[in-house]
Amino acid sequence: LLQPFVLIMPKKIYERGPIPQLLKSSFGFTASLVCLALLGDWAIQEFAPVSAGLAHDHIVSLWASFYNYVKGTWADGDDSKTAFLIIVVCTQFYHMTTFWAHCLSLSLLDLFPQYFPWAHQWKIQNPDEAVDTKKLVWTALTCLFNQIAVNGPLAYVTYSITKAANMSALPEDIPTFRTLIIDLSVFAIVEEIGFYYGHRMMHWPFFYKHFHKQHHEWTAPVSFVAIYADPIEHITSNLLPLMAGPWLMGSHVVSYWLWLFIAVFVTIQVHSGYHFPFLPSSGECKRGAR
Repeated sequence: LLQPFVLIMPKKIYERGPIPQLLKSSFGFTASLVCLALLGDWAIQEFAPVSAGLAHDHIVSLWASFYNYVKGTWADGDDSKTAFLIIVVCTQFYHMTTFWAHCLSLSLLDLFPQYFPWAHQWKIQNPDEAVDTKKLVWTALTCLFNQIAVNGPLAYVTYSITKAANMSALPEDIPTFRTLIIDLSVFAIVEEIGFYYGHRMMHWPFFYKHFHKQHHEWTAPVSFVAIYADPIEHITSNLLPLMAGPWLMGSHVVSYWLWLFIAVFVTIQVHSGYHFPFLPSSGECKRGAR
């Protein structure tokens, strides 16, 4: 709610305010959401349990409509085919839609700064330097390649793991709010550990030279750098840590989709080159991308 007002706030005022440094990290951002969710869950159970039940029933009803549409239109009434289509195919479309909407929005700030003067003060590096349009387009095309040639095939190949983990897409298995909070908490911890060690490995000389160097071509990062990476790095550092939590918990695809949105949103913001208030970013980083 405060975001529209904070964006036009002078940067000096924001930096002197009591904003926790924790919010500048992806783990901190997710932890903050979980803490708010825990508070909300307590308030709901204490003061509005009936409303909470009605809200859950409404979500189940909406998901059932979507599930039955996929089942009847594309899966010939087969539940196993429906689960595959939702968890593998629909997830890719969902991810690409949210990713491109976010990245293109931030790219507009870089390509047309004259129309967004309020964003100038939040630019971390080289605020007066124009973005290389050709390089940006190439970076975006590389992201598209990773999404089509890496994300989709990996989801298909690892679907056996997804089934073994008992991940569900059935409407009757929609998680409660409390289960969702537990899932997100575990997802965040698992992803942070997996990303940390995967990214650290990518800075070993051999892996940096052959795989990770591409990611650091942008010394002043932009949003698309989030998944601008060699396919090997994209799998080991980006995708597997992201998917490990839902596999471990055997979560519903609704939990997975919410987690996917949060995780991708955070990594795009971290690589955006902007340090907007109350949002995760690379903070006071002056050189290179995460």
